[in-house]
Amino acid sequence: MISTVRTVIIELLIKDKKFNVKFDIVFDDFPIPEAGILGIAFLKSNKVIIDMDSIQFIIQTYLLIIPESIANNKVEPIIIPERSNCVLRVKSDEIISAELVAIKKHELNEDEIIANSLSPVKNNAIIKKKQTLLTSLPTKSEFNTDLCEALMAANIPLNKLSNSKFREFLEKYTVKNIPFESTLRKGYIDDVYNKTIENIKTEIGENKIWVSIDETCDVEGRFIANVVVEVLKTDSTGNIFLLHSEQLDRTNHTTICKLFDKAMGILWSGSINYDNVFLFLTDAAPYMVKAGSVLKSFYTRMVHTTCVAHGIHRVAEEIRGQFDEVDNLISNVKKIFRKAPSRILLFKTEAPGIKLPPEPIITRWGTWLDAAIYYCENFETIVRIIHLLDENDAVSIQKAKLCISQPNLQCNLAFIKSNFEVLTVAIKQLQTQYVPLTDSIKLIEDIESKLCNLHGPYGIAVSKKLNQVLIKNKGLNSLKQICKIIT
Repeated sequence: MISTVRTVIIELLIKDKKFNVKFDIVFDDFPIPEAGILGIAFLKSNKVIIDMDSIQFIIQTYLLIIPESIANNKVEPIIIPERSNCVLRVKSDEIISAELVAIKKHELNEDEIIANSLSPVKNNAIIKKKQTLLTSLPTKSEFNTDLCEALMAANIPLNKLSNSKFREFLEKYTVKNIPFESTLRKGYIDDVYNKTIENIKTEIGENKIWVSIDETCDVEGRFIANVVVEVLKTDSTGNIFLLHSEQLDRTNHTTICKLFDKAMGILWSGSINYDNVFLFLTDAAPYMVKAGSVLKSFYTRMVHTTCVAHGIHRVAEEIRGQFDEVDNLISNVKKIFRKAPSRILLFKTEAPGIKLPPEPIITRWGTWLDAAIYYCENFETIVRIIHLLDENDAVSIQKAKLCISQPNLQCNLAFIKSNFEVLTVAIKQLQTQYVPLTDSIKLIEDIESKLCNLHGPYGIAVSKKLNQVLIKNKGLNSLKQICKIIT
């Protein structure tokens, strides 16, 4: 067992990064001269000089220079060449200035620092001035702070700073040392976040707000929930803020309620203003509906409504289920022209003024209806081009030719266009920002009026689906009553 004088942990600031470094103090008769703190592995890999006169590191040679003593105010250095591991001994009767042996910063690389160093001792005690010097840390770079904030505001990933051309451009025109990504992440992102939160809190203050929570999966399959807020104003629109984003272990009404309350705690850190939350907007998932019901026990003035645009999309899905022949046509024609340059060329040659058939995605609201309307408007052209294709080339061509031979196909396309085109228009308008409440309510009421007058099995089924969606959205009825009052 080898004993030391003492151990001290000091916070170092190295290239704008903070490190808690343990320094071991040894006696002058330290018994292991061949194993120690600074050695050949460190010297070879980093080619380091420690110049204690100017208190700086220089990547230059295989030499390590440390002052041995002070004689007539002149430093006499000990020069350690490249060799095996060693420990420098400090005699207790030497007069050593703490300022001359302090390590202030280095220029090695992003991931390496000196793990240990030898502190000067006198009478078996650490010289106090050394610790004082190391804790006198420089302030953070204003340029780094502004750069971090600008990149994040412009949605530019911080790892772009590792691009050599980008770094050269910034260094050339800013005449500044450009930090690395890790420097900004460890030393500046928190400051930018705190500043942004303070700006949001100042903007919202004691105003009335609406809150929206949406949950989705990222590329790694994690559940990520986002909380958005906006000030409710009578004469103008407010600014929309992303207040909080969090990964959830699971998605249920409990985690959503906790997330909601946590976000309100960030906004009003002293005391949550429960009466200032007027509206809660979510999708129509059952756990979101249940979360809204639970939260209303605390936020008593809050109205919870589910997304109407999402509800109309569910009606559009009902329409797709009612018209199997149209769905088969859209699906097979989509396959015909996907990654088929010769067929695309044929289409552009035969119909130069018409866009290629759309490729609807089920999860993108209203795209299937848009595709059905496209086939209605260009039905004869599509039929002519399909007949030009060889059905032996692909199964999708055979199925498409079978679809266009159905006698009711064109009539069904016309029925969809004439009666349900209003739904695609409504989805787009309801997703538009800053639309007055009265305009949105009027749009919904127009859809109800149009679909309730439909006849036949298709029309009745779609009208029934719309009624089911709107009845479940209890908050929508409250908004309709508010709309009647303010108009």
